[in-house]
Amino acid sequence: MKIALCYYGLIRKLDFLEDLVEHETFDYFISAGIDKIKISNSDTKFKKSNFEDDTTIEVKPLVHNPRVAKACYHINKVVRLKEEYEISNNFSYDAVVLLRTDYNYNKETLLKNSIKVKEVSDNIGLKPVCLIREQLIVINDMMCLNQDDLFIHNNEGANLHANLYNSLYLQKNADKINAIFDNYHDNGHSVHAFLLSNYPFLIIN
Repeated sequence: MKIALCYYGLIRKLDFLEDLVEHETFDYFISAGIDKIKISNSDTKFKKSNFEDDTTIEVKPLVHNPRVAKACYHINKVVRLKEEYEISNNFSYDAVVLLRTDYNYNKETLLKNSIKVKEVSDNIGLKPVCLIREQLIVINDMMCLNQDDLFIHNNEGANLHANLYNSLYLQKNADKINAIFDNYHDNGHSVHAFLLSNYPFLIIN
Protein backbone atom coordinates (compact mmCIF):
# COMPACT_ATOMS: atom_id res chain seq x y z
CA MET A 1 0.00 0.00 0.00
CA LYS A 2 1.23 3.49 -0.88
CA ILE A 3 -0.08 6.62 0.82
CA ALA A 4 0.56 10.25 -0.15
CA LEU A 5 0.89 12.61 2.82
CA CYS A 6 0.12 16.03 1.37
CA TYR A 7 0.99 18.97 3.64
CA TYR A 8 -0.53 22.36 2.89
CA GLY A 9 -0.91 25.89 4.24
CA LEU A 10 1.18 28.54 5.94
CA ILE A 11 4.19 27.19 7.83
CA ARG A 12 3.75 28.32 11.44
CA LYS A 13 6.29 25.96 13.02
CA LEU A 14 8.81 23.36 11.87
CA ASP A 15 8.05 20.46 14.22
CA PHE A 16 6.36 18.50 11.44
CA LEU A 17 9.68 18.12 9.62
CA GLU A 18 10.85 15.71 12.33
CA ASP A 19 8.08 13.31 11.29
CA LEU A 20 9.24 13.11 7.68
CA VAL A 21 11.26 9.94 8.09
CA GLU A 22 11.71 7.46 5.29
CA HIS A 23 8.83 4.99 5.30
CA GLU A 24 7.95 2.19 2.90
CA THR A 25 4.28 3.21 2.88
CA PHE A 26 4.32 7.01 3.05
CA ASP A 27 5.51 9.53 0.48
CA TYR A 28 5.59 13.23 1.36
CA PHE A 29 4.42 16.24 -0.65
CA ILE A 30 3.98 19.87 0.34
CA SER A 31 2.66 23.18 -0.92
CA ALA A 32 3.17 25.87 1.69
CA GLY A 33 3.43 29.59 2.27
CA ILE A 34 6.60 30.97 3.85
CA ASP A 35 6.45 34.11 5.98
CA LYS A 36 8.07 34.63 9.39
CA ILE A 37 9.31 31.06 9.77
CA LYS A 38 11.85 30.11 7.13
CA ILE A 39 12.44 26.60 5.87
CA SER A 40 15.63 25.35 4.25
CA ASN A 41 17.19 22.11 3.05
CA SER A 42 13.95 20.25 3.68
CA ASP A 43 12.62 19.77 0.18
CA THR A 44 14.76 16.65 -0.17
CA LYS A 45 12.35 14.97 2.25
CA PHE A 46 9.50 15.50 -0.18
CA LYS A 47 8.83 13.74 -3.46
CA LYS A 48 7.66 17.11 -4.77
CA SER A 49 7.42 20.47 -3.04
CA ASN A 50 6.19 24.01 -3.61
CA PHE A 51 7.27 26.80 -1.25
CA GLU A 52 6.06 30.35 -1.91
CA ASP A 53 6.44 33.70 -0.20
CA ASP A 54 3.08 33.96 1.54
CA THR A 55 2.91 37.72 1.03
CA THR A 56 3.11 37.38 -2.75
CA ILE A 57 0.44 34.71 -3.23
CA GLU A 58 -2.41 36.38 -5.07
CA VAL A 59 -5.79 34.71 -4.66
CA LYS A 60 -9.25 36.18 -4.73
CA PRO A 61 -10.83 36.09 -1.27
CA LEU A 62 -13.53 33.49 -0.76
CA VAL A 63 -14.67 34.84 2.61
CA HIS A 64 -13.56 37.56 5.00
CA ASN A 65 -10.61 35.47 6.23
CA PRO A 66 -7.92 35.55 3.48
CA ARG A 67 -6.24 32.44 4.90
CA VAL A 68 -9.15 30.29 3.70
CA ALA A 69 -8.50 31.06 0.03
CA LYS A 70 -4.78 30.45 0.49
CA ALA A 71 -5.45 27.10 2.15
CA CYS A 72 -7.61 26.09 -0.83
CA TYR A 73 -4.85 27.31 -3.15
CA HIS A 74 -2.26 25.09 -1.46
CA ILE A 75 -4.60 22.09 -1.39
CA ASN A 76 -4.95 22.39 -5.15
CA LYS A 77 -1.20 22.77 -5.60
CA VAL A 78 -0.18 19.83 -3.43
CA VAL A 79 -2.72 17.45 -4.99
CA ARG A 80 -1.44 18.43 -8.45
CA LEU A 81 2.15 17.77 -7.32
CA LYS A 82 1.05 14.34 -6.15
CA GLU A 83 -0.58 13.70 -9.53
CA GLU A 84 2.54 14.77 -11.41
CA TYR A 85 4.58 12.27 -9.41
CA GLU A 86 2.04 9.51 -10.08
CA ILE A 87 2.12 10.20 -13.82
CA SER A 88 5.91 10.29 -13.92
CA ASN A 89 6.13 6.97 -12.06
CA ASN A 90 3.12 5.25 -13.65
CA PHE A 91 1.17 4.35 -10.52
CA SER A 92 -1.61 5.66 -8.30
CA TYR A 93 -1.66 6.12 -4.52
CA ASP A 94 -4.09 4.02 -2.51
CA ALA A 95 -4.96 6.93 -0.21
CA VAL A 96 -4.29 10.67 -0.15
CA VAL A 97 -3.97 12.43 3.21
CA LEU A 98 -4.40 16.22 3.36
CA LEU A 99 -2.84 17.57 6.54
CA ARG A 100 -1.50 20.81 7.94
CA THR A 101 2.01 21.70 9.04
CA ASP A 102 0.95 23.06 12.45
CA TYR A 103 -0.52 19.82 13.85
CA ASN A 104 1.05 16.61 15.09
CA TYR A 105 -0.16 13.32 13.64
CA ASN A 106 0.37 9.73 14.70
CA LYS A 107 1.65 7.71 11.74
CA GLU A 108 0.06 4.46 12.89
CA THR A 109 -3.32 6.16 13.14
CA LEU A 110 -2.86 7.68 9.69
CA LEU A 111 -1.99 4.26 8.30
CA LYS A 112 -4.95 2.55 9.97
CA ASN A 113 -7.39 5.18 8.71
CA SER A 114 -5.89 5.17 5.22
CA ILE A 115 -6.36 1.40 5.03
CA LYS A 116 -9.97 1.95 6.05
CA VAL A 117 -10.44 4.48 3.23
CA LYS A 118 -8.92 2.09 0.70
CA GLU A 119 -11.12 -0.80 1.81
CA VAL A 120 -14.25 1.34 1.56
CA SER A 121 -13.16 2.76 -1.79
CA ASP A 122 -12.48 -0.69 -3.22
CA ASN A 123 -16.01 -1.74 -2.31
CA ILE A 124 -17.91 1.21 -3.78
CA GLY A 125 -16.13 1.90 -7.06
CA LEU A 126 -15.53 5.46 -8.24
CA LYS A 127 -17.40 7.35 -5.52
CA PRO A 128 -15.25 9.93 -3.68
CA VAL A 129 -14.45 8.94 -0.10
CA CYS A 130 -13.34 11.17 2.77
CA LEU A 131 -12.46 10.21 6.32
CA ILE A 132 -12.75 13.04 8.86
CA ARG A 133 -12.26 13.11 12.63
CA GLU A 134 -15.86 14.04 13.46
CA GLN A 135 -19.17 14.08 11.66
CA LEU A 136 -20.46 17.27 10.09
CA ILE A 137 -22.73 19.34 12.30
CA VAL A 138 -25.32 22.05 11.63
CA ILE A 139 -24.74 25.57 12.97
CA ASN A 140 -27.17 28.35 12.08
CA ASP A 141 -28.73 26.26 9.29
CA MET A 142 -25.36 25.57 7.69
CA MET A 143 -23.07 22.56 7.72
CA CYS A 144 -19.87 22.96 9.74
CA LEU A 145 -16.82 20.88 10.59
CA ASN A 146 -15.27 21.24 14.04
CA GLN A 147 -11.89 19.74 13.10
CA ASP A 148 -10.67 20.73 9.67
CA ASP A 149 -6.98 19.81 9.88
CA LEU A 150 -7.14 16.28 8.45
CA PHE A 151 -8.84 14.73 5.42
CA ILE A 152 -8.08 11.21 4.19
CA HIS A 153 -9.32 10.60 0.65
CA ASN A 154 -9.26 8.13 -2.15
CA ASN A 155 -8.02 9.73 -5.38
CA GLU A 156 -11.53 10.70 -6.48
CA GLY A 157 -12.06 12.55 -3.22
CA ALA A 158 -8.68 14.29 -3.34
CA ASN A 159 -9.40 15.53 -6.86
CA LEU A 160 -12.70 17.05 -5.75
CA HIS A 161 -11.06 18.68 -2.72
CA ALA A 162 -8.38 20.15 -4.98
CA ASN A 163 -11.16 21.87 -6.95
CA LEU A 164 -12.67 23.60 -3.90
CA TYR A 165 -11.32 27.06 -4.76
CA ASN A 166 -12.61 26.86 -8.34
CA SER A 167 -15.98 25.63 -7.10
CA LEU A 168 -16.38 28.59 -4.76
CA TYR A 169 -14.71 31.42 -6.68
CA LEU A 170 -15.00 30.62 -10.40
CA GLN A 171 -18.20 28.57 -10.46
CA LYS A 172 -19.88 30.57 -7.65
CA ASN A 173 -21.44 27.39 -6.32
CA ALA A 174 -21.91 28.76 -2.81
CA ASP A 175 -24.05 31.56 -4.24
CA LYS A 176 -26.30 29.01 -5.93
CA ILE A 177 -27.36 27.63 -2.55
CA ASN A 178 -27.16 30.95 -0.67
CA ALA A 179 -24.24 29.86 1.50
CA ILE A 180 -22.90 32.91 3.37
CA PHE A 181 -19.62 32.00 5.04
CA ASP A 182 -19.02 35.49 6.46
CA ASN A 183 -21.55 34.76 9.19
CA TYR A 184 -19.01 32.49 10.86
CA HIS A 185 -15.92 33.52 12.78
CA ASP A 186 -13.85 30.49 11.76
CA ASN A 187 -15.16 30.11 8.24
CA GLY A 188 -12.56 27.59 7.08
CA HIS A 189 -14.59 25.00 8.96
CA SER A 190 -17.67 25.93 6.91
CA VAL A 191 -15.85 25.99 3.57
CA HIS A 192 -14.64 22.40 3.91
CA ALA A 193 -18.07 21.36 5.16
CA PHE A 194 -19.60 22.98 2.06
CA LEU A 195 -17.46 20.71 -0.09
CA LEU A 196 -18.25 17.52 1.81
CA SER A 197 -21.99 18.16 2.10
CA ASN A 198 -22.69 19.38 -1.44
CA TYR A 199 -20.65 16.90 -3.46
CA PRO A 200 -21.31 13.14 -3.55
CA PHE A 201 -18.77 12.13 -0.91
CA LEU A 202 -19.07 9.01 1.17
CA ILE A 203 -17.99 10.38 4.56
CA ILE A 204 -16.57 8.03 7.17
CA ASN A 205 -14.96 8.45 10.61
